[in-house]
Amino acid sequence: MLVMKALLLFILLSTAWCVQAQQPDSSRTQITEERDALRSQPPRRFVKAYRKFIQAQVEKKTLVKIGGLPKFGYAGYVGLAYGFLGQVAVEHKLVPALSVMAALQTNYDRLGNVSDEVRMRAVLVGRWHYAQNRRMRASLSANNFSNQYLTIQTS
Repeated sequence: MLVMKALLLFILLSTAWCVQAQQPDSSRTQITEERDALRSQPPRRFVKAYRKFIQAQVEKKTLVKIGGLPKFGYAGYVGLAYGFLGQVAVEHKLVPALSVMAALQTNYDRLGNVSDEVRMRAVLVGRWHYAQNRRMRASLSANNFSNQYLTIQTS
């Protein structure tokens, strides 16, 4: 037991001497950024053509949407079920934070050899882009209907 206490005392004293032997750090460091010479910047002509292609710098007031979605499945005893959902829509910005959309949706469903069903509906939607003004003040992308929004929809 006495040996254990002596060993513990030796470890504590040697740790204290190590801590006392260290000098405070007096070296100064400076962090800088260097331009990577291996990575070349894309040519300005390419960047200009890309921006023109994606229309990122051009504010759009009207957006036309055309979309479709095929549906496939199995309907039990009637066999194969398939269909198609299509939509044509036009969305227009009234002010930067408010837009309205009118859409026509078609839905075709076929259940095996049992039934065909075609449905059409018109949809009117109002959207409020609640973070649009904040994004504009922060110089973030605030064009082309990109942002979070709240919506009211009727059909």
